[in-house]
Amino acid sequence: MVPFVKVIAIVALFDPTCSTADCASTGSCKTEADETSLLQVGHSVKHGIERVPVEDDKELDGGVELVEQRQHQGAEVSDRDMLNALVRYANNKTAAQSGLQSGEVSFHGFYGFDFSPNIHKCFLSKKSIFTCPFSADGGRQKMREGCQTYADDLKIERESTESADCQKCLQDMKSKLPDTLMVQGKSPDECQRCGKKWGDLCFPPAPEGFDFKAEADRVFQAQEKFMLELAKKLLVHEVALYLDFVDEDAEQLVFDYDGREVAFNSPDFYQKMLALLQRRVGETDTFIHWMGASGEFCLAEQSGVTRKTKVATFTSPPLGYLQAEGRGGKYSDAICYADGYHAPVLEQICTLCGGTNCHVACGIAQQ
Repeated sequence: MVPFVKVIAIVALFDPTCSTADCASTGSCKTEADETSLLQVGHSVKHGIERVPVEDDKELDGGVELVEQRQHQGAEVSDRDMLNALVRYANNKTAAQSGLQSGEVSFHGFYGFDFSPNIHKCFLSKKSIFTCPFSADGGRQKMREGCQTYADDLKIERESTESADCQKCLQDMKSKLPDTLMVQGKSPDECQRCGKKWGDLCFPPAPEGFDFKAEADRVFQAQEKFMLELAKKLLVHEVALYLDFVDEDAEQLVFDYDGREVAFNSPDFYQKMLALLQRRVGETDTFIHWMGASGEFCLAEQSGVTRKTKVATFTSPPLGYLQAEGRGGKYSDAICYADGYHAPVLEQICTLCGGTNCHVACGIAQQ
């Protein structure tokens, strides 16, 4: 999928919600407007039209030069070829700012997506706490009994996600985003009740004076590294996983509202972030709902599903519990832990996302 009234993606104004969006983002991708401008540059090159330099952008110039070189060698260059080359160069330009390494790419937050016809875009909608190591916050994030096992997922789903308030909130997201969800600085009452219901079910009582925002920030940072590792492993199997923190539009939105410390206190920002997640789901090939994940961010993500979107449901305890069952080890090892009844998390997610050779994913990951 972020704060606790957001965690993968805000409670009251921070709900440990969903998505990799769980929190505000930082990223490296191009917007639809950027894509259009890149194609225009490409067309100028293809048809020999003198182009106007793009603000002395060396990365874009490099992409154009690559296309020109291929044409000079007699190669046919399609619009998609041009766009691929230009996007790769433009992504390299912002890689360092987004936490990606040079040579790594993302497009609209989909890690590794390079327009290859074989790669599958996948959006995993979850609570940030589901992929957060407990050790990151001194144990505060260990969940209540009843929110820790495979069987618990179904109970939480029925009592929270499928409740009347959460279903009404889902309809609000579909009909009122991007512009009219927030009224007088607040989301609809049913959405607030939905988020509170999840928190009451799964979070242990907070000590007096507990700083929810600081907690949400810690959770987000703790699970960010894990999600990037997961995305890299999935890319081997031709899956481009959505990561809000490599989504350049999300990063720009946070910047426009003066950074995370300020942004998540703004109802206008909050609504725009929900709408961005909704749009990104509309772009994905497969949307995976982690059973038991609910709250405003998760519901905004669900509301983005279209008729062309493949929808799947994934069931697993929070990774911290799988780590404990596997008798410790690195936190990331939990994705390949098998209890004898369920396939490892990595292989399940890979398969649901439409990846290739997912049955050997853990063998590859452990090499």
